[in-house]
Amino acid sequence: MIFLPRSYIEEVLLVATNSAIEGQPVSFGEFLRWLGIWYLLAMNHCASRREYWSSMPIDMFQGAPFQLHDIMSGSRFEAILSAIRLTNATPSDYQDCFIQFLITWKQFIYQCHELGIPQIMTK
Repeated sequence: MIFLPRSYIEEVLLVATNSAIEGQPVSFGEFLRWLGIWYLLAMNHCASRREYWSSMPIDMFQGAPFQLHDIMSGSRFEAILSAIRLTNATPSDYQDCFIQFLITWKQFIYQCHELGIPQIMTK
C-alpha cells in the first residue's frame, strides 16, 4: 500500500522529479519500483547500496544477498534518487526544504479525517 495518494504522486511528486531528472522521465510504475528498492535497501543493511548492482557472483560472506539488475539498473536508481522531489514548490533560502511536504502531508491527513478514514490509519 502506498502511503501517499496516487494523484499526489502523479501530479506533484513525479512532475517535480521529472523536471529535475536527466534523461527519460520517471513513470508511475518506475517510481513504484524505485520506492520498493529504496524500502528494500533501507531494511537490509548488510551491503553497500552499489553492491546490489554488482556483477560479482552472489556470495554468502560478502556483498549483497541478491542483485537488482532485473528490476532497475543501478545508474537509473541513482538518477532517480538524485532527482527525487517531494513537492513542486520552490524552496526559499531561509525555509526548511521539507516544509512544503509537511504542509501537503497535513492537508492529506485532514482530508482523511473529512472522508471518515479511521484515525488509526493516519497515525
